[in-house]
Amino acid sequence: MSFVNVILVKRLMEDFISERLQGLILAFTTSPSIEAWLWTAGILLLLAVVVLPIGFRTGFLRVEPMAGGHGRFVLIALTLIIRPSLIEELIFRILFVPHPAQGYPPRITLLWAGVGLFLFIVFHPINGLFVRKGARLLFTDPLFLVFAGLLGIGCTAAYLISGSIWPPMIIHWVAVTPWILLLGGGNALFLKGNAR
Repeated sequence: MSFVNVILVKRLMEDFISERLQGLILAFTTSPSIEAWLWTAGILLLLAVVVLPIGFRTGFLRVEPMAGGHGRFVLIALTLIIRPSLIEELIFRILFVPHPAQGYPPRITLLWAGVGLFLFIVFHPINGLFVRKGARLLFTDPLFLVFAGLLGIGCTAAYLISGSIWPPMIIHWVAVTPWILLLGGGNALFLKGNAR
């Protein structure tokens, strides 16, 4: 690689990092409008209308509160705000998808949104196979991956509509918390080796 090519690659990397940092700052400092919050509520409702009937019909979802007392429920609910909600939205939405105020062409924004969504879905089986091996069956379950994909699409839409990290983070948290605490997810993840 010639010296000029090295400089060019370095410059492109610096520009990319600068753009992503600018998008990150905008995502954390943009206040969602009332309209954006209404869209967020609509996205959550749509997810519930699609996922709940399929989940209950297939047995993926079932009324099965997680073992433990109220204190454990509160602690887990608070923990879920950070991980997965904030961390996964930060990584798979904010760092990949250009902020609406940055003025990228729609096709570029959709391309990056698709990359982020693909990586969000693929992250789960990789996590199950190599990190959280006890969750391998759950994180490789095709229905779980479809639901994760729908969640990712909803969160991406909320980010593009609002320009803020807060609506997709709330959607992620509201979707995951009842599943973990009340609908069999916690027991599948933590107690039973995630057998359905």
